Amino acid sequence: DGVTDLFFSNSLAINMTGPNHGTIMKMMADGTTNTLNGEIVIDPMGNVMDSITWSDGTTWTRLYLSEYDKETAIGPLTLDASGVETRNKKASPRWNWGLDRIDSEDTELDNLYDYGAARGNGSVLYHLDTGIYGSHDEFQGRISAGYSAGCPTGAEKTCDEGWIYGGVLTYPYIAHELPALGIELEDHGTHTASTVLGKNYGVAKEAKGYSVQVLSSEGVGATTDLIDGISWVLAKHIATNPKPPSVISMSLGMSERSELMEEAVKVADHYGILVVVAAGNDMEDACAESPSESPQAVTVGASGMMAHMTLEDGSTNYEWRPRDILAYFSNYGPCIDIIAPGVEILAAYSSDGSTHLTAALSGTSMATPLVSGVALTIRALYPDLSTEDVTRALLCIAQPGKVLGHWMDAYTSNLLLQGGRRVITEWSEIIQAQMELTVAEREY
Repeated sequence: DGVTDLFFSNSLAINMTGPNHGTIMKMMADGTTNTLNGEIVIDPMGNVMDSITWSDGTTWTRLYLSEYDKETAIGPLTLDASGVETRNKKASPRWNWGLDRIDSEDTELDNLYDYGAARGNGSVLYHLDTGIYGSHDEFQGRISAGYSAGCPTGAEKTCDEGWIYGGVLTYPYIAHELPALGIELEDHGTHTASTVLGKNYGVAKEAKGYSVQVLSSEGVGATTDLIDGISWVLAKHIATNPKPPSVISMSLGMSERSELMEEAVKVADHYGILVVVAAGNDMEDACAESPSESPQAVTVGASGMMAHMTLEDGSTNYEWRPRDILAYFSNYGPCIDIIAPGVEILAAYSSDGSTHLTAALSGTSMATPLVSGVALTIRALYPDLSTEDVTRALLCIAQPGKVLGHWMDAYTSNLLLQGGRRVITEWSEIIQAQMELTVAEREY
């Protein structure tokens, strides 16, 4: 109409103050600023656009009406068929950096996870946790129903109290049944399982798994539940022929030692199932708890990263460089076998029955599945290795002396997990030599 329009633009940073809630500092037309609170509304099934409703009555919505691009909205992308994954810059800045860290000796992250043919195909995960939401996009149908310690036949009263037959969570169960019972879902199992074998956030991207629910949907379980879960795994493994290379992953622990748990781990190891367990998050000696004290289990501590001042020799110049540190919450001590990234690890989340939501969680629980995933890739590539051989391989290819921290004493194993394509390209000769040595020892 011949009139010059004025467009007022802002550069706004949203400060997340809680799940789906945030604040912004908004520049007003008169030059003043105003703090607005907002609620971010996300359709969990990805069918409609997102919106943010602010406290001044305004609403921001997505610019297009389409489903989420499930390959790009949540994180890393596969670049090509060779097996290289890169962080999607349009997605959350905190992708699963643990994948990035375990495929290189360099502390500097390069936003890549190079896994090549180390994909875990043919190996089997027995995942002992709160249950797995198998419909999540991360699993691609590779999660099978296994066992529930609180609902073994489907007819028990506890099946209505946070336990689900077969251990595989469903959309109706998450979205309707649990809320009706007044139970808040603990997404722990879905998160940790996707770190082991998820399509985007997992290490062993072609491994298959069984959900073994030894903790209720609220994250509660007894020692007998853990023992029952391991017993089911043993029965399943013994009855399966040929027996696939297998790993039990347990991102859980007790506040004290248990001879029953120690014996159960020993029996599983005897039958050729490698057991990987969390060290615990109590900032104490891992040897004081079970199953982290088990000599047969691979016990995992957690690491994070922080900027560290590095001085140049002979000068006062310095630069800040990232360094690996033991997470402040991680247990420590001589029962720790290996350390893996466990701070703000992004992986699948099953809230509201979403098939693609994710969350960043911290704990030795998050470090454990990274080790389980690398173990599955090794077992898949070298199925003749014994559990002891695989443990030695994990420790042999890990980086020594990388982790700093207040709790890193002489008794804590300072070995940082490594995996990805390097299992094949750089360490295959070492692993093969271990296998040949073991065969020679057996023949002798």
